Amino acid sequence: MSQRGRSSKPAASPKGTGGVAAGNTQAVKSTRRRISNQEKLRILREIDSLAHGELGAYLRREGLYYAMVARWRKERDAGVLVEGQEKKRGRRVTRTAESKELEKIKRENERLKVKLEHAQLIIEAQKKIAALLAVSQNEPEEES
Repeated sequence: MSQRGRSSKPAASPKGTGGVAAGNTQAVKSTRRRISNQEKLRILREIDSLAHGELGAYLRREGLYYAMVARWRKERDAGVLVEGQEKKRGRRVTRTAESKELEKIKRENERLKVKLEHAQLIIEAQKKIAALLAVSQNEPEEES
């Protein structure tokens, strides 16, 4: 204990002050609670097993809102909420200039492959026509 009977521990923050204790100028930054799919499914199973009228007390005890539970139920019923499969967090990866260029080159490559295939078909047809014409030119014409 320090002077005058005060403890060296910081004072507990009174309820409703947002984590700031009386006389303490630094705010405690609270982090957002992240609930995994596994945890959500466990909570939904527990809620489904509750008797009528116990839901409110359960939600208060767990620090949840009914809207959250309703959204989780919709996700579970739609098959989006699957155990072990977590949603990727954060911003989507933006495409770099190199990846855009690579994609452009791939599209052009596919277009040229189709064009080459078409040209090869035309060449094959021309060879067959030339072979037929050569055969007909070599045959003597019949005079009538």
